[in-house]
Amino acid sequence: MKEVIEKIFNHIGFFRNYTRQDEMYPNVPFDSNIKKALALDIDNVNYPINIQFLEHLKFDGFTDLPNSKDIFSLNGEMLPCWLDSDIDLEDDWLTANTCYPLYFHILKTIAIDKRNLKILEIGVRTGYFGVVCVKAIECGLLYVGIDPNIYIAKGLDFASQSFHALKNERYNFDYFLINGYSNDPYVQSSLKYSGEFDIIHIDGDHSLKGKLNDLYIASKIIKKDGLILVDDYDYIACVVQSAIKRALELKWFTKLGYIPTKRGLGILQL
Repeated sequence: MKEVIEKIFNHIGFFRNYTRQDEMYPNVPFDSNIKKALALDIDNVNYPINIQFLEHLKFDGFTDLPNSKDIFSLNGEMLPCWLDSDIDLEDDWLTANTCYPLYFHILKTIAIDKRNLKILEIGVRTGYFGVVCVKAIECGLLYVGIDPNIYIAKGLDFASQSFHALKNERYNFDYFLINGYSNDPYVQSSLKYSGEFDIIHIDGDHSLKGKLNDLYIASKIIKKDGLILVDDYDYIACVVQSAIKRALELKWFTKLGYIPTKRGLGILQL
């Protein structure tokens, strides 16, 4: 599987450590389905959390969590993804036990009894979530990350360096980083022909249109029993929850779950 995906990415012009960024892509028209979602009147629409869905996933008993510095270190040194400047950001999300340590537990739970997992992340920053994936998931893992590399200077460089170091430590992990926007047609083509993903983490554009775009893309490339993890469910609720309600209204997904992480994590399934 890895060899097939690598051929696809290389054919289109995307490489493991770097690919092009073209400023025209943010202006590419969004899919008509996004416009349809934006036009919905959802003021009086409410989709309750599916308790049975959460019970089935068995995301409970969050105990014995690792701390953030353990997750983001390797052989006694912090990985390049770790930025000390992030420690002082609002609500201390980098070191909070209910942020990445809780993600660690969630991902470890998902990976139980799995032979291989393919994960897509939209919005890489410096690679925090991807590193958690590598540390928590012991089975075969392919991680693909998309980011325009403008929110954090050299963010993809830090991510690439971190993943490269981790790849040297295990034989069953590989990764691709795409420098671009999720609505870039070339990016979407590469994802479409790379096959379906088991997990998609959405933490990119936080505008309503951007969030809907990422949810729609995810609905087309996620496995039938795969999981969409949507960050900032509580933190930017006016956008994230509105986008999720619109996606549910249009039947892009049928199940909604929730885990009380630091900023709230919505979980969707087809």
